[in-house]
Amino acid sequence: MWALLVVSPTGSVIAEAYEGPELLIVDIDPADVQEARKRIPVLQNARDLS
Repeated sequence: MWALLVVSPTGSVIAEAYEGPELLIVDIDPADVQEARKRIPVLQNARDLS
């Protein structure tokens, strides 16, 4: 069995789809994304790989 998950920026599962064709449409608040990026600043630690 497999599952498709849509996960919020904070790690909560917002929606799940299981076997078979299924379309998931979810809203993610951009403010939640910005808040998660402030609390977990992984992009600030990114290295230039070029």
